[in-house]
Amino acid sequence: MSAADLVTIDFHGDELLAVQDERGVWVPLKRPCEALGLDDSKQAARLKTKAWATTAVMAAVGADGKNREMFCLHIDSLPMWLATVDASRVSDVVREKLERYQVECAAVLRDHFVRKVTRDRLQERLDEFLLERASTHRVTWKEKLVLAMARLYGHRFEGGRHPRWMAGVQERIYRIVWGDDVYEACKARNPSPRFDSNHHQFAKHPELLDQDLEIAHVLAVTSVTVEEFWARLEWHFKRTPMQTGFQLPVARKRADAAE
Repeated sequence: MSAADLVTIDFHGDELLAVQDERGVWVPLKRPCEALGLDDSKQAARLKTKAWATTAVMAAVGADGKNREMFCLHIDSLPMWLATVDASRVSDVVREKLERYQVECAAVLRDHFVRKVTRDRLQERLDEFLLERASTHRVTWKEKLVLAMARLYGHRFEGGRHPRWMAGVQERIYRIVWGDDVYEACKARNPSPRFDSNHHQFAKHPELLDQDLEIAHVLAVTSVTVEEFWARLEWHFKRTPMQTGFQLPVARKRADAAE
């Protein structure tokens, strides 16, 4: 095996000696262990037992021109190794910097996995509720709901095409019923909805949306103020957006009638 030349790479502001071949960049372990005050032979033995560590013994030409075999760690494994080093065992000179780096590693791992879970859950919701492409247009927003909202807002509406002010109301109801994440996904697929191309056409089970909008209607006709309507709607859907059932609003309606 011919010896490769040692080169320097920048790693978080520090220069590290490295060897590069067709498999990538490799860091000889001896130099960073010396900087940390660690025994490189013990660290090499530890790394050989770790599934995440990619190691190799490589020949390299040092600064003195001599050919040496060096235990190397692949650059992809270097951050994990540094994150698992016991900071209490390193030299005082570099301990603070290592601890700062390990805090940064923990934050990066957290963000990666939390965002992945969030993305996976969102995708599950999208798969459950939404079509990839909009379905054939049909009327979902019943005139009676528009009339009820007009009463709450004090607008005049005598039927016909939905008034302009209703667009903001519709968006807010969609956001509460579907959840912001699903609504934003619909908006991304259909950024400029028109009369014959609306967000609700992406619902995989339109009957669920029909029933949820029926709940919105019951709440609208049994609320005295706009603020009461939005508070009751958010309370009903805040736990599980896109749910069906009339128990809560109907019970409230009966209680209001009894009063």
